[in-house]
Amino acid sequence: QELLVAKRDLTLPRLLKQWSRFDLLIIDDLATLEGRTEFVTDTFSTIVLSRVDDCRPTVITSNEPPESLASVQTPAFARRVFEYFEVTN
Repeated sequence: QELLVAKRDLTLPRLLKQWSRFDLLIIDDLATLEGRTEFVTDTFSTIVLSRVDDCRPTVITSNEPPESLASVQTPAFARRVFEYFEVTN
Protein backbone atom coordinates (compact mmCIF):
# COMPACT_ATOMS: atom_id res chain seq x y z
CA GLN A 1 0.00 0.00 0.00
CA GLU A 2 2.84 2.38 0.84
CA LEU A 3 4.21 1.98 -2.69
CA LEU A 4 0.92 2.95 -4.29
CA VAL A 5 0.58 6.03 -2.08
CA ALA A 6 4.16 7.09 -2.92
CA LYS A 7 3.44 6.64 -6.63
CA ARG A 8 0.27 8.72 -6.37
CA ASP A 9 2.01 11.45 -4.36
CA LEU A 10 5.06 11.43 -6.68
CA THR A 11 7.36 10.55 -3.76
CA LEU A 12 8.37 7.08 -4.95
CA PRO A 13 12.06 7.90 -5.59
CA ARG A 14 12.37 9.29 -2.06
CA LEU A 15 10.70 6.20 -0.57
CA LEU A 16 12.95 3.82 -2.51
CA LYS A 17 16.03 5.77 -1.46
CA GLN A 18 14.89 5.58 2.17
CA TRP A 19 14.38 1.81 1.94
CA SER A 20 17.78 1.34 0.31
CA ARG A 21 19.45 2.77 3.41
CA PHE A 22 18.12 0.14 5.81
CA ASP A 23 20.82 -2.19 7.09
CA LEU A 24 18.33 -5.05 6.84
CA LEU A 25 15.10 -5.14 4.85
CA ILE A 26 12.49 -7.77 5.69
CA ILE A 27 9.80 -8.45 3.09
CA ASP A 28 7.08 -10.51 4.74
CA ASP A 29 4.87 -12.91 2.82
CA LEU A 30 6.03 -12.71 -0.77
CA ALA A 31 2.98 -14.70 -1.89
CA THR A 32 0.88 -11.55 -1.42
CA LEU A 33 2.54 -10.17 -4.58
CA GLU A 34 0.69 -12.72 -6.68
CA GLY A 35 -1.91 -11.00 -8.82
CA ARG A 36 -0.55 -7.51 -8.09
CA THR A 37 -0.11 -4.84 -10.70
CA GLU A 38 2.95 -4.66 -12.92
CA PHE A 39 3.95 -1.50 -11.03
CA VAL A 40 4.11 -3.36 -7.71
CA THR A 41 6.04 -6.33 -9.07
CA ASP A 42 8.45 -4.08 -11.00
CA THR A 43 9.07 -1.95 -7.93
CA PHE A 44 9.64 -5.07 -5.84
CA SER A 45 12.23 -6.22 -8.38
CA THR A 46 13.93 -2.83 -8.33
CA ILE A 47 14.17 -2.85 -4.54
CA VAL A 48 15.47 -6.41 -4.23
CA LEU A 49 17.96 -6.22 -7.09
CA SER A 50 19.34 -2.86 -5.95
CA ARG A 51 19.94 -4.36 -2.52
CA VAL A 52 21.68 -7.33 -4.14
CA ASP A 53 23.88 -4.95 -6.12
CA ASP A 54 24.72 -2.99 -2.95
CA CYS A 55 25.38 -6.19 -0.94
CA ARG A 56 22.68 -5.25 1.57
CA PRO A 57 20.98 -8.08 3.45
CA THR A 58 17.34 -8.77 2.64
CA VAL A 59 15.03 -11.36 4.19
CA ILE A 60 12.02 -12.52 2.18
CA THR A 61 9.41 -14.77 3.76
CA SER A 62 6.73 -16.79 2.03
CA ASN A 63 4.39 -19.69 2.73
CA GLU A 64 5.07 -20.87 -0.81
CA PRO A 65 8.06 -22.97 -1.91
CA PRO A 66 10.98 -21.02 -3.42
CA GLU A 67 10.16 -22.33 -6.90
CA SER A 68 6.90 -20.37 -6.84
CA LEU A 69 8.85 -17.11 -7.04
CA ALA A 70 8.85 -17.48 -10.82
CA SER A 71 5.04 -17.33 -10.80
CA VAL A 72 5.12 -13.97 -9.00
CA GLN A 73 8.10 -12.51 -10.87
CA THR A 74 9.88 -13.24 -14.13
CA PRO A 75 11.98 -16.42 -14.37
CA ALA A 76 15.07 -14.24 -14.96
CA PHE A 77 14.42 -12.39 -11.69
CA ALA A 78 13.95 -15.68 -9.83
CA ARG A 79 17.26 -17.03 -11.20
CA ARG A 80 19.12 -13.90 -10.14
CA VAL A 81 17.62 -13.98 -6.66
CA PHE A 82 18.57 -17.65 -6.21
CA GLU A 83 22.15 -16.81 -7.17
CA TYR A 84 22.45 -14.42 -4.22
CA PHE A 85 19.94 -15.58 -1.63
CA GLU A 86 20.19 -18.51 0.72
CA VAL A 87 16.96 -20.50 0.82
CA THR A 88 15.96 -22.00 4.16
CA ASN A 89 12.91 -23.95 5.25
